[in-house]
Amino acid sequence: MCAAVGTISANMDGTTNQELNFSRLGNGGPTSRPNKFNRFGLFLVLALILAGSFWGGMKYQEQRAPEENVPSKLIETSPGVTPEEIKINLLWDVLSKLRQKYVDQGKFDNERELLYGAVKGMVASLGDPYTVFLPPAESKQFEEQIRGSFGGVGIEIGLRKNSLTVIAPIKNTPAEQAGILAGDVIVKIDDKDTEGLSIDQAVSKIRGKIGTTVKLTVHRGSEDKFRDFVLRREEIHIPSIEWELVDGHIAHIQLLIFNANIESDFRKMAAEIRASQADRIVLDLRNNPGGLLDSAVNIASYFLNPGQTVVIQRFGA
Repeated sequence: MCAAVGTISANMDGTTNQELNFSRLGNGGPTSRPNKFNRFGLFLVLALILAGSFWGGMKYQEQRAPEENVPSKLIETSPGVTPEEIKINLLWDVLSKLRQKYVDQGKFDNERELLYGAVKGMVASLGDPYTVFLPPAESKQFEEQIRGSFGGVGIEIGLRKNSLTVIAPIKNTPAEQAGILAGDVIVKIDDKDTEGLSIDQAVSKIRGKIGTTVKLTVHRGSEDKFRDFVLRREEIHIPSIEWELVDGHIAHIQLLIFNANIESDFRKMAAEIRASQADRIVLDLRNNPGGLLDSAVNIASYFLNPGQTVVIQRFGA
């Protein structure tokens, strides 16, 4: 007499593993070689088990709720877009795997930052320091710099000994008029601690709509108490040019940024220099982050002959 003892286990991908253990049962001991009937029975049992496991695996796969990959689906079904044209499904596949397996699931609370990080990496892979991706917050700050003005209180800030510190108040701004000084440590913005804030995060909290207010709590020098300043935001103009007379006859001109205001500022400055004792100039572009190409071309035209080439642009096909 022959009995088949089998175990079937389902894998996560819907396939099955079969493990068959056969034993012969007789009158208390082992039997002789199986006859033809026993062989046929053994084959029949094995076939039934394999058929059952295949059917079970198919039903299990059907019943599994497939994880819908929405971004990938959108790409695949977009008219005129095929995987051969845009090999981007890999990005969503990796994101899907991270969602399933990454140990710290809290990292996925803001998946937009993951996407921004992926795009930044793609652009950075070009190895060109002048080609960058700016997320919305950074893009907004850059646009304000280019525009030449923003809603704020008029302070330059930085990190000194890991503390958010006023580098200098800008002249004739709410910060200077309220009495904020260079070296003041900003410990709170609108009653929220600044510990751990980056400069960009602090700037975004201090800047805002013109006419609204922001409260800065500062610590000054060795004073025991904090000082509170409630400042009303005004339009703050970003200086594009500074100049000074050196040795009584040299005009030292520093171009700070090529923003939308630089050409009008330059004309004003040129009139001041012509009215001074300057007989030569030094044009200083150190630490200039760039800006608008048209503004740079217009400034260059003051120093070049008519018709002289300033810039050549070339774009990829």
